[in-house]
Parts: sequence; C-alpha cells; structure tokens
Amino acid sequence: MTLNKEHLSLNGDFGDVLSFESIAFKDYKEIQAWITQRNVENRVKKSSVKQNLSTLRPSHLIVAIGELTEDDTDEKGNEYKKGTRFIIDSNTRKYFWQNGMTDKVPETLFAAVYREPSLIDLRKHYYSYDNPDATEQAAEVMTGIFSLFNFKPKSKKIQGGSITTAQNYASMWTPGAPLYGTNKGIWGIEPDNTETKTTAKRWAMAEQFKFWTREWLYLDNFELGGKLSVIDQPLLMALLVTSKSYMGEKRFNDLIVKLNEKDYNPSSKTPVSKIGEAATAMTDDVYTKGSASYDQYVKAFDFYIYWIKRHMEDPNQTNCQGPKGGYTGKGKEWVKSFTLTNKILESCLAA
Repeated sequence: MTLNKEHLSLNGDFGDVLSFESIAFKDYKEIQAWITQRNVENRVKKSSVKQNLSTLRPSHLIVAIGELTEDDTDEKGNEYKKGTRFIIDSNTRKYFWQNGMTDKVPETLFAAVYREPSLIDLRKHYYSYDNPDATEQAAEVMTGIFSLFNFKPKSKKIQGGSITTAQNYASMWTPGAPLYGTNKGIWGIEPDNTETKTTAKRWAMAEQFKFWTREWLYLDNFELGGKLSVIDQPLLMALLVTSKSYMGEKRFNDLIVKLNEKDYNPSSKTPVSKIGEAATAMTDDVYTKGSASYDQYVKAFDFYIYWIKRHMEDPNQTNCQGPKGGYTGKGKEWVKSFTLTNKILESCLAA
C-alpha cells in the first residue's frame, strides 16, 4: 500500500491521540530519545540485536514517536514545551543507522505519532512497545503503574518507583498476595504463549501494587525518605507487611516516624533502636558481609517483624534482648497469627 498523504489521522476512538506520518530520515534523527530510554550502547552489543538490525528490513521502517500537546516538566524539573517530540520506539535502530552499523540507511520512515498532554501519558505508550529482549528498569515500570492507579506519591522513598523488591518479597510471604508462596515472585514468573515474560512480569507487578494499594497510601503519608531516614527496601518490606495489621495505630505511627527521622537512642536498646541499628548495618542482625540479597530479605523479614511486634506490645521497654533460639521463623509466625485472627473475625462477622 502506498500513502499519498504525508499525514493520516484515524477516525473513531483514538483519532485525537494517534496519527501516522511519513518522515524524512534527516528530520527523524533530530528527534530526541524518550526521557527514560534504557542504555542503547549496552543493548547494541548483544549478538541477537546485531543480527536483527545489521540488515535493513521493511519492518524497521515503522517507528513510533510521542509528542506533547501541552507544556510539561519531568521528575527532575526539566521543562518540555508543547510540540516536543520523543522517539518512543526505534532508538536502537537509530543508533545503528547513525553509526554505520547497517547495510543501508533509510531515506523515509513511517511513524505512528502519539499525542498526549503529559509525559506520564506518553510513557504509557513507551511501555506498550514491549520487547522480550529489552526489559525496562523495574523502577520505571513501577512509576507507570503508579500512573495507572492515579497514585502520586509524596515520599522520596516511593516516588521513583524503587519499591519493586520490597513489594515482591512482601507478596511472596503474605497469604492472599499475588505470587504468594513462590520462590522468586515476579522474577520467576513464567508467561503463557500469549505474552512475553516482560509483559507477564509487568502485569504481576501491577497486581501486586493493587493488592498493597491501601498500605502504600498509608505509608506515603509519612513522606518516607530524606537524609535521616533509616528505612531501606528490606525494612520497607517489613513495614508494608505489618501495615496490614497495625495501620493507623498510634504506636505503629510513632514507630514509622522515629525510623524515618532516626529518632532513637542506640544505647537504650528499645525495639525501635534495635530496628534502626540493624537497618544502618550497625549490627549484623540483617546485613552480613557476603550474604546474598535473598538471604538478607529472609533475615530482615524475621528480625524486623519480631521487633515491630515487640514495639507494638510495649514501646517503652529498654535493654531488650533477642528471642531464645534466634529469629528464624518469627516473621512467618506473625503472619500466620495475623491471618488466623483475620479468619476468626471474618467468621464472626459472617455469623
């Protein structure tokens, strides 16, 4: 099929968002890459990518471009004017073409142009161009999920989307959560024959976030992060899990505030200081040199949940000692107790 028009708009549902254009290569190469485009220089080293892109094929001539219909600013404060365009699919091809890595360089390209009022809206189109060999940063995917749920976090600890690991481990060890009981959660997911592993992982991340939405909204109210905060991913995981039970209770609120502001005296050996000292690696209760990430999360799950429970029982206790026999299994014990209590309550309400 030959297009006689330089610009073709769709009628119907997406006519105001999507149109098609023929664009000269000299104009195309002046368009900037998408703002969160992965490192192309690393990707072009892959043999599979070289094999696919070294020869110009008809399918390579179809590209995707995003265009802002209103002024907008990204998370770093960079301003983008109305009409700014980004390459949202074909950045790797562009690199090959501009660096003489293909047998031919195209003269004209056929572009699907998506027009949206904000960078967040354009980002959804960027993510939709899914390539099983090109997985975006999990944090970038998570910020897209935030947008999907209209979640606009205030917390520096949450804003960038770097909650994926905490959320995944919390889901693996909390009954009812997506991928509960699996060994790897989203990292071990196996897709069916209708989707790629990348797509399946993204959907699972979204389902996990949906499960934990109420807890994330609650934790975000504390504006987690900042110079004094000791809350890292393993501790965030434990706070997420225990929020299921303690959300809104004054003692739990106080615990989060103290950890977020490093407001404790290590020498007093209170439950809060026990947690804070472990989180800052002043003790080896969670972080052991040379231990794998999975092992650290297991230790964090048991250690932090044990001391959170102790704090909720009595926040004023001092000179605290750990449990006889160690912390192994303490997190699982708490989750089992919490789950059982919920089942009893549900039965009473149903009666």
